[in-house]
Amino acid sequence: MHITYAAELDRDSLQQGDVLLRTPSIDALLTTVHPHYTKEDYRYLMVLTQTCDLVRRIGSGDAKRCKARYISVAAVRPLDRVISREIEKYQRSSLERDHRLCDATHREKVEQFLARLLNNNEEEFFYLHPHQYAGAQAGLTEPHCGFLTLSIAIKSELHYATCLDAKILQLDEGFQHKLGWLVGKMYSRVGTADWVPDVCTEDDFKKRIDTVLNEACAWIDPTVKKLLVRRLKTVPLEEQTTERVLAECEQVKLTAPKKKDLLVDRLGEILAEQNVDAAIVKRVKNLVKSDSDIAEYVAK
Repeated sequence: MHITYAAELDRDSLQQGDVLLRTPSIDALLTTVHPHYTKEDYRYLMVLTQTCDLVRRIGSGDAKRCKARYISVAAVRPLDRVISREIEKYQRSSLERDHRLCDATHREKVEQFLARLLNNNEEEFFYLHPHQYAGAQAGLTEPHCGFLTLSIAIKSELHYATCLDAKILQLDEGFQHKLGWLVGKMYSRVGTADWVPDVCTEDDFKKRIDTVLNEACAWIDPTVKKLLVRRLKTVPLEEQTTERVLAECEQVKLTAPKKKDLLVDRLGEILAEQNVDAAIVKRVKNLVKSDSDIAEYVAK
């Protein structure tokens, strides 16, 4: 059981944060009132309305209604859509945008974004980890995110039962409050369990982030990018497929100067500009080149 979800699924009522499957009835409803939400990558829906407004009290028997006249739901899309959108902010050239490359100097910013996202501290999204309840016929088989800004209203009096029948996941109470905070744009952070240390170690969390980002695009060092652009000028435009570009990139990496070598060469140039004796310059360069600590610093 992941920290995000309730131990059991309440089949009798809707609650804030419930994840709804795109059942035929849900699809028929969307086709009628919100056809845009039938897009293929809007794979699920997430209930945004507060739980207290979804409790059915008004009326009697099967005719009981909830306080909310409308049920607000948001589109749930694959995690890779969120990551791709974030990476696009840092893809400055058509080469990067067309062939899923990104300057490695921006990787740390995307890593920080992804860490906030997985811990549900990004205002516009709510991360949903793969999960399926025992005995249930459906669940999430891959990471998704609720796109909180992509919300629509469904009339509760007509469609409450349809939504309830489509319910496949339910948030833990603490994460229901977190979702409410995100939706309401509150100014205080709701305290819920984070991945570290409640789910995994810091190293495991870093590995998970690395895996997601490495699958999202190829991270390319600025020096390599310059050499790649130069190399692609010899390749006909019609042959510059993503597969060819990535292959050329790997070849460039084999011959590109290492950061440490660039550092040593620049250091030598600076010392020479300061009229330092050539023998001393050579000695300093050799000392820097052989220093293991410097190699570690440059690698970071």
